[in-house]
Amino acid sequence: DGRIHARMIDRIRRKFDTAATLVPKPEIVTRDKKGKAGIIYFGATRPAVLEGPDMLEKDGTRLNSTRPKAFPFSEEVKDFCAAHDKIFVVEQNRDAQMRQLLMVEANGPSEKLIATLNYDGTPLAATWWRNTLLKTLAPAKAEAAEQAKAEAAKQAKAEAAAQAKVEAAKQAKAEAAANAKAEAAKQ
Repeated sequence: DGRIHARMIDRIRRKFDTAATLVPKPEIVTRDKKGKAGIIYFGATRPAVLEGPDMLEKDGTRLNSTRPKAFPFSEEVKDFCAAHDKIFVVEQNRDAQMRQLLMVEANGPSEKLIATLNYDGTPLAATWWRNTLLKTLAPAKAEAAEQAKAEAAKQAKAEAAAQAKVEAAKQAKAEAAANAKAEAAKQ
């Protein structure tokens, strides 16, 4: 009978909803009360994510963060998703599994949840995700910084080439003087 099946599914849903009220609460750090960008992280990403916000603040970017400690998600995680316009979901897997769970279970719109993935097998570094976030948050700023760095390298190369020309001219002048002196000595 379909009604029996429906009652069982409804019962499982109620258990799931109850579990969401009993799981450990997430860690939430508010660095900018008016901020509309945040980070969701978990597991082994924690050390890098704890270090990264200080690095981002030096760049003028303040982000709120949350670390869900359990699934199903508590209301606090859902509220965090609702309160921010951009949420970087920092994960160390290829398929953005946490992002998918947030979309399905926390009603996080896909355009809000930005997968920030690193799955090369190395521990996550704060500088990696900081650079990744900056490219998304301030692409013009990140591009300008990269252009400035390239311009500085180009300038340094040009200065080195100019110095090499000066040295070559000095050596040529010294050789010409030595040749002239040797010519004068022959006469």
